[in-house]
Amino acid sequence: MSRFLGLVLSVVLGLAGAAGVAAAQERGDSAGGSRQALVIGNADYPDDDTPLRHPIKDTRALAEELKRAGFEVVLGENLTKQGMLTAIASFKARIKPGSAALLSFSGHGIQVGRQNYLVPVNAQIWSEADVRRDAVGDRLHVRAQRGVGVHVELARVEVALGEPTRAVLRIAGFHARARRRRA
Repeated sequence: MSRFLGLVLSVVLGLAGAAGVAAAQERGDSAGGSRQALVIGNADYPDDDTPLRHPIKDTRALAEELKRAGFEVVLGENLTKQGMLTAIASFKARIKPGSAALLSFSGHGIQVGRQNYLVPVNAQIWSEADVRRDAVGDRLHVRAQRGVGVHVELARVEVALGEPTRAVLRIAGFHARARRRRA
């Protein structure tokens, strides 16, 4: 496991432990809240010549460490948009008051306007409208954790910054053409 992943995990587990203690003290018991995690790694994008090297390996390592730390973990690999939405809905249903909740995503991401999007493996992105249609907005997973009394809510998003997919290049070209037209 990389040093960065180890550091992130240490911070996450420390915060989750503190949340459990705080929740237990608030309720007057010693059990603490549950620890829930959804860990998604998308690496096999059809528009890429080769799969991303790290998302699957990193998410599997993170999932194992979280399990050892007492988290109930759901691991998703190479999820379509429907798979991501289903996993997030299931994750939201498992979060109870006093829980520590962690959502981790590793794969391609894109930003349109001020909104960040997680890119599922089946996204067909040619324009900004396609991003909104085919990708999963990061606000969706944050909203999944709110409103249910979560003591600690964490989101870890690691997007590929190296060679972008052809889909991302298409969007970049779209933006460049739009800027030239405005000038």
